[in-house]
Amino acid sequence: MSQSYNHSYLERDSTTLSNGITVHRGDTLMIGKGTRANGDFMFIETNRDSIKRIDWVKMLFEELLDALIPTKNHGTRRGYRGTAEQHALEASRMGQSFEVVRIEQRSLSTGTFTKSIKVYFAIIKLEKNRNCQVELEKAYKSREIIF
Repeated sequence: MSQSYNHSYLERDSTTLSNGITVHRGDTLMIGKGTRANGDFMFIETNRDSIKRIDWVKMLFEELLDALIPTKNHGTRRGYRGTAEQHALEASRMGQSFEVVRIEQRSLSTGTFTKSIKVYFAIIKLEKNRNCQVELEKAYKSREIIF
C-alpha cells in the first residue's frame, strides 16, 4: 500500500484506540521493545530536523528535485525524507517514558485518487529540540508503546 503524507492535519486533545484505550495530550507513554531486527522502533520515528546523520545539503537537494519532478519514491510512507531506518527511534530508548505534547489526525493516501485513511499520531518530546511521532494504533499492537 503506497501512502503519502498530507501536510494538513488536525490537532486533537485525545483519541481512542481500537481496544478502547484513550490517549490524551499530557499522558505519559512508556516505550516498549522495538520491532525492527536491530531492536530499533518501526512505528516510532524522529522528526527529520533532529537527525544529524542526514546531510542538510543533500536533504535540500532532494526537496528541490522532488518539487521540480514529483515522484512517489522520495521519502518514507509518512512524509519524512530518507529511509525509515534513518528515522527509527533507537533501541536504547526502551523502557523510558515520555509526555504526549499533541495528537495529530492525518489523512494518508491508500494509493487511489479518492480514498484515504485517518491515522492518529502522538507527538512526544524526547529532548529539548527533538520530538518523535508515534503511530498510535500500530505501535500499541506491536507493543512498541505500553500503557
